[in-house]
Amino acid sequence: MSDTTECRMVTGGEIADELSDAFPDIPTSKARDAFRTILHAMQNALIRGDRIEIRGFGSFAPRYRQGGMRRNPRSGEKVYAPARWVVIFRAGKDLREAIDARTERKA
Repeated sequence: MSDTTECRMVTGGEIADELSDAFPDIPTSKARDAFRTILHAMQNALIRGDRIEIRGFGSFAPRYRQGGMRRNPRSGEKVYAPARWVVIFRAGKDLREAIDARTERKA
């Protein structure tokens, strides 16, 4: 993101509250429970090594990163990074287009 673009952090609780607002017949506590359940299911799928695809939003996939020497971008110092698993997110077409449209409006 560029320095001129403002963004704020949205918490899981705020997302659960939006879910509750979208479905007023569901109590807030149940909406929060449903949100937590979805996140736990996604977490468990990634732990198993599965790929998650949410059409229009994006996909999450575990990926193995080889260990080796890396360069610290701030200091230029070489450091050893151990091998590890990371989660990769790739935005879906609809999300990319919506973000691009927002960026064009601000420019």
